[in-house]
Amino acid sequence: MGIILMSTSLLGRSESRALLVGLSQYSEYRNSQWSDINGVNDIRILKTLMQTKGFTIDTLVNTNATASNIRHSLETLTKASKPNDTIYLHFSGHGQPFEDINGDEQDGWDEAFVPIDAQMYYHAGIYEGEKHITDDELNVAFNRIRERIGTKGLLFVVIDACHSGTMSRDNDAPIDDDASVRGSYIGFSKDKIYRPKREGETSCHYSLQNGKTKAPIIILEACQAWQQNTEVLIDGVYYGPLSYAFYTELKNKSFKQVIENINSVDGTMQQILPKWRKQHVVVESSCK
Repeated sequence: MGIILMSTSLLGRSESRALLVGLSQYSEYRNSQWSDINGVNDIRILKTLMQTKGFTIDTLVNTNATASNIRHSLETLTKASKPNDTIYLHFSGHGQPFEDINGDEQDGWDEAFVPIDAQMYYHAGIYEGEKHITDDELNVAFNRIRERIGTKGLLFVVIDACHSGTMSRDNDAPIDDDASVRGSYIGFSKDKIYRPKREGETSCHYSLQNGKTKAPIIILEACQAWQQNTEVLIDGVYYGPLSYAFYTELKNKSFKQVIENINSVDGTMQQILPKWRKQHVVVESSCK
């Protein structure tokens, strides 16, 4: 099933803007508890490709991808956006379950993107999660952008990070010891232990509210909330599986064509994943 946009004007006029955030060298930040991954590889291929698609692009990678810089760039992008614009946001890095404090999550855990200066563990008075960027915070930023660009704009988001939990695989599945896992089994909490709530293993689609004054939004996520997200090796280089699948789709299609056939991204991701990996793209969309 493809996603049908309400009007070709969504992608046919005004400006196309992108913010690409990618992390590889977490170890470059002092006292980091996070392992190095290969998120910058995702940004490298996508930046070049999206420039050919007419996007004006801002990037934050490695030591520049701090929590304050990400927040500032989102604010700057929001202020620069105009009605009818197309906005693309991309996040490649670690993800971590983060204790839900407002009661909006059934399992008691938010999902958080991990900037380079976020710590893995809670330490009272030292680090209490202020540099994690939770899904609640991102949703506020997304809604501000959607209001700014209006009903004929479009906000498209790709999050190639682990939403945490265990990854399902066969007991005798081959293991790539060099492949990095984007995320942690450890939940960020003062005193609560994270226990992943295992759900289905098929492609997931969730409907989001559109709103009378908001732009449509599409969010692609690399895995379900209880899963980890392991990188894939392509021609000797490691990438996030969702990033590379989206890149592959976009190489030979227009941005509009990819969006109107959004399920093809998951189909491409299945082709590059090992067969034992039970991991599908999660699609959240307000488009009908």
